[in-house]
Amino acid sequence: MAEMSPRKVRRLGWLFMLGLPLYGFALDFVLLLLTYVVLASIAPSVLGEVAASPARFAAWIVLVRLPMMLAYALAVGWRGWMALVIRGEFPDPPVRKGWRRALVKVRDWGADAAWSVMAALIVFDHVADPGDARVWQLVVVTAVGPFLLPESVKGLFWLLRWWWRRRRTYHARHGRPDEEPINI
Repeated sequence: MAEMSPRKVRRLGWLFMLGLPLYGFALDFVLLLLTYVVLASIAPSVLGEVAASPARFAAWIVLVRLPMMLAYALAVGWRGWMALVIRGEFPDPPVRKGWRRALVKVRDWGADAAWSVMAALIVFDHVADPGDARVWQLVVVTAVGPFLLPESVKGLFWLLRWWWRRRRTYHARHGRPDEEPINI
């Protein structure tokens, strides 16, 4: 791949910065909507009015949550953003190993949960009435659901892969180089 000029990198950086809110809104909206739809089919009494119109509540919560997400992204990665849009350089992320990587993940997940809790409290208290549902149950579902939904899908695929590899008829495609392939 050819080296890009700093001018093109700056232009792409600005386009990325302008497209980030749209991407963040779309991803968060879909995850929250799926969370509400799945929970509405399992336990509609927990959601109250949210079960009747999950898209409306998901859109409100994501709209309130979006500025918090963008402010956090700019606060945490301001050096990288400035290098991208001013100098046209895309710096490598710092290499984090062990505890530092775990702490960064926990920090990001905690911040994500805090934005979701604050946005849900704002929406359910001031913007839209959730009806007869308990607000704290809705807040917990709003904060934890979008995180657990992708993790549960990853867990199902992990279990499927684990099962597939432990079958008696399973043979790995890539053996050690000194082994002969097994022809059945």
